[in-house]
Amino acid sequence: RFSAGLLAFILSISFAIQRLNYSRLQSSIEKEAAKLVDIHLDLKLFDTEASKLIQVKVRSYILLIAENGWTAFNEDPFTSEPILLFRDIYQDINYLETNSQLQESLKQKLISNMDQALTALQSKIYSSGSESNHLIYTSIFGLAVLMLLFAVHPPDLLTVGFLSLYIAF
Repeated sequence: RFSAGLLAFILSISFAIQRLNYSRLQSSIEKEAAKLVDIHLDLKLFDTEASKLIQVKVRSYILLIAENGWTAFNEDPFTSEPILLFRDIYQDINYLETNSQLQESLKQKLISNMDQALTALQSKIYSSGSESNHLIYTSIFGLAVLMLLFAVHPPDLLTVGFLSLYIAF
């Protein structure tokens, strides 16, 4: 029972870590998408020629991300086309000229939304890099602990069955 409980504990921790990383990544992608929609709508309210050009860039950025997915980030994230386009959008928003109080508040909101989208983009970039697989390390640790237990207590048929299931997963 002890070895079965230990196996279940180790596997549940490994699964929880993977699930947490997945949900964190999903949340950052949703946050980036929401901020891009906010940016697009605020640029529409800004209603200048420069803001219309930035809107076109935002749309092309969204389409580029939708078409290429993560491939551009996996190759070279800092010189990839989506990152360069995002940088251009960020710079263009900072250089927007304001003529009224409404445009000034919209510009501040645009900069704030770009900062938040950048934070979400950074988590997407860092999660796309190679990372050691914690499940492999946990499995090796679990097998080592099981071998130590088998050295002290001879295994029975039930324990060997759980060990087989552990190795299979």
